[in-house]
This record gives sequence, structure tokens and C-alpha cells, in this order.
Amino acid sequence: MKYLYYSLYLFYKKIIKIESWGDKPFWYCTIVLALFQTFLLFAIVNLCLVYFGNGDKIDYSEIWFFGIGMLLFVLNRVYYKPREERLLKKISSKSKTTKNIIVIVSVLVMILIAKTYFFTGDLIRDVNIHDFSK
Repeated sequence: MKYLYYSLYLFYKKIIKIESWGDKPFWYCTIVLALFQTFLLFAIVNLCLVYFGNGDKIDYSEIWFFGIGMLLFVLNRVYYKPREERLLKKISSKSKTTKNIIVIVSVLVMILIAKTYFFTGDLIRDVNIHDFSK
């Protein structure tokens, strides 16, 4: 996750130039990181419910998604706040090739997590539309 954090930090610092707005990239990075962690967690839960469930309708409240996302945001904030400077300095000292590989792999991981989450959402919708229990 530290490499995802670093890639998000670079995105907000160099592409969005968030500091020119008088803001810090830390908040945005921890929010987006928590969002992707929540996507990953719910993708795993959805897969387990679809493949190990008994075919009943699957329904859980959006409050769970929001609550877990907020919990992960707080945990990321507590974890990365004291470590941010040291983490960025450590990764910045790596070679340019290594940093480019970190960014490319991080983007691929984020795409994979998002696609998996939306794919499992389609599976849940299919289970809820069709009655497989008969």
C-alpha cells in the first residue's frame, strides 16, 4: 500500500498540483487509498457471497460501505501521518526506473481493483435478478 500511496501522492502533487490550491496531498491520498481498500474488501466479500452463498438474494446496506470506508480512512490517516515524510524520502531516493515501475504497477493494481469491484457488483446483480434457488 505504501507504493499506492506514493503514486497517489505524485498524482496529486505533480499532475493535479494540489499544493497550488493551498492544500496538502495527504488528505486526498488517504481518501483515495481508503476507497480502493474498500473496493477490494467488498469485491472479496461479494465473491464469497456469490460463490459460497446458497443462491438467496444478496443485499447489504450502503451504510456498511460508507462505515468501512471511513474506518479505513481513519486507519490510513493514523498510519501514514507520522510516516509520510520518511516514506516519500525513501521511495524518492530510488532510481528513476524503479519509481516509474512503482507508478505503473500501482496504476495497474488500482485498475484491477476497480474492475474486480464492478465485476463482482454485476455478479451480485445477476444473483439478485435471477432466482437460482429453484
